[in-house]
Parts: sequence; structure tokens; C-alpha cells
Amino acid sequence: AASFNIAAPTYYKKITSTDELAAGATYLIVCEEENCAIGSISSSKGQPTPITYTANNEKGINIISDIAQAAEYLLERNPDGSLSLKNGTSYLKASSGSNTDLANNTTANTNNEKWTFAFNDGNVELVSKVSTSRHLIYRAGTSNVFGNYGKSSTGAEYKNVQLYQKVTDLAISTLTNGYATFVTDVPYVMPKGACGYAVTVAPHVGVITKTEAYTEGSQVPAQTALLIGGASGTNYYPVVLKENVAASYNGENYMEGARTAGGLTSSLRGVDVYYYKLALNDDSKPGFYYGKADGEAFQLTKPTTAYLAVPKNITPVNGYLIDFEGETTGIDSIGQTDGNANGAIYNLNGIRMAQPLRNLPKGVYIVNGKKVIK
Repeated sequence: AASFNIAAPTYYKKITSTDELAAGATYLIVCEEENCAIGSISSSKGQPTPITYTANNEKGINIISDIAQAAEYLLERNPDGSLSLKNGTSYLKASSGSNTDLANNTTANTNNEKWTFAFNDGNVELVSKVSTSRHLIYRAGTSNVFGNYGKSSTGAEYKNVQLYQKVTDLAISTLTNGYATFVTDVPYVMPKGACGYAVTVAPHVGVITKTEAYTEGSQVPAQTALLIGGASGTNYYPVVLKENVAASYNGENYMEGARTAGGLTSSLRGVDVYYYKLALNDDSKPGFYYGKADGEAFQLTKPTTAYLAVPKNITPVNGYLIDFEGETTGIDSIGQTDGNANGAIYNLNGIRMAQPLRNLPKGVYIVNGKKVIK
């Protein structure tokens, strides 16, 4: 039976500017110097016990893997420009006056639950609107707690805090000329510099049409299979959204992401399909080509890889070029791809020939992805 089986890897990635803040995203408040994050907080008051973690550096960025018991905060924007941090059904609250305690509150209507954010040298300054002379920092030494201390507090025991944002991993290989396929089990924000395309089959045989379904900054629903365009060789880290989002694109899309428990492509369209994977042809043109002979189901090795599933009532071809920047090309330039050396013969209209080459009339044919003149 087909299912999505696409549990996307998620990380907490350090952010260093207000431009990276995203409403609906999830955050950890940490003290890197002490390798700890804010844990649970009392509903009344207190200084939360820190949860320790093991830091690592992956792909040249600061990443923290999932931390059990650390408090995840959902970021919400308020009409007055401030931000609130929600953990479950409660909001992070600062005490009034000179009290350094933090608390959780089920309402977000007062200045106690509203915060402003500023960044400096990789550190974040979280200031509650109820007491702007204080900020959220970590106190080491004998205290070892997070608290809302006065900005005038000095000494080695007072440590800056940092903000880590929950993200997933979207890599665009240099091998596919600025394209990737992507599908996840979590909703996310299309990263800056990238675009998610819906894919259909173009009127010109052997070419796909891509439609801008989710541009940068768009919220993408979970389990939405897309062709992604971006900078070749770039690792994007899309922001993971805490809450589900509704689809903003409802047009036709032949991209899919479902697979069997064994990892084989398995369309949910309800009709027989040919399966294609993203690759380059012999002319270094990106497109979708058979992953296995005759468009049969093929093995997916990465949980977030999507594929093209074309209904069999459409004229079969052994590959589709990506029609980018108005270029009009066709199946005559499709090269050999993995699993496609099956002796299949097509004419230049993409129609598969039932007879062997020796029995066909003179002309130009595609054999194993190669142009052959008889």
C-alpha cells in the first residue's frame, strides 16, 4: 500500500537577524556558551531549569538536533509590532518590576507576554514590553538559570542567549543545473531565492510546463510535491511551520511524493502512470527521465525526493525536458539515463515504436535515449 513515508529531517538552526524571524515557526532559546536551552517553566513563576544539549556543526552552519524536554516556542506577531512566544497553550511571560522570574501565561494580551527582538554579534536580545530595562539572559555560576535580568547586570556569570529556528533540509545539487524535487511531511516556508513549481506536460511532446505554485516566502502545505528552482549547489534550510497550512495552489500538478513501505514510487492519482525522476540528459539539460525501464516504479533513496507521475493516457515518452525561460526543445535531445537502456525506440513525436529498428521506415529515431538515423 502507498503512503508518504517521508519523515523529513529537522534541525534547529541558529539565526542572527530579524529578517529570519517567521511567524508560525518554532524556536529554541539557548545559551551556546553553556550548551543549554530553556526547559519547562512554571505556570506561575520561576527560573527554568536549563536542558543541556550536544552542539554540532553540519554543512558549515550551527545546528542542534532535537532536544528532549526543551521548550519549543511558536512565534506570533502582535498588531503593535511586538512578538509573542507560545509553548503549547501558554505564552512566555516576564514578571513586572524588578522580579527576574519568567512564567507561562495562557493569555497574550498584556505587555508581560510581548517581546521585542534585536540581534548583535549572533546573540539575541529579548526585551519584554513590561520592563524594557531588563532582558532575557542566562546566569551561570551557582545559579545556572535563565531569567529576566537587568541590562545593567554585569560579570562573567551573565551569558548572552541565542535563538535557534526549526528547519528542514533542501539541497539543490550542482548535477541538476539549479533544480531539485522536494516533498516533506511538515509545512514550511519557501526559502528566499527558491521557487516551488507545479509540473504538467507541455503541448510540445517531451517537454514539461512548470508553473510558479509557491514563490519565496510562501507557506507550503505538508506533503506537497514540487519541482524546486534555485541556486545550483546551494543548501537551503526551509523554516518548519508549527501549524498546518492550507494549499494556496490548486491547479494541476503531476509531481508526487508517495511511496511504498519499501521506498518504491507509488502514485496516489488513482490511474496508471509512468514514473520519471529528475536528472540531466547527455546534453546536460535538466529534465525528468525514466528511473526504470518503461516508466515502471523505481526506488527512492532519499525521504524528501519527489518524482513526476504522468498518466498513461498521455502519449508516452522516455523523458521530458524542463521548459525554462521560454526554451522550446523536445525529445530529440533526450539522452540516456539510468534504467533506460532497454532498447525502447521512439519517433521524434515521442511515440514508442512496436517494431524493431530494422523493420521501420527510413528516418530519425530515439534508441536508448540516443538519436539514431536509419
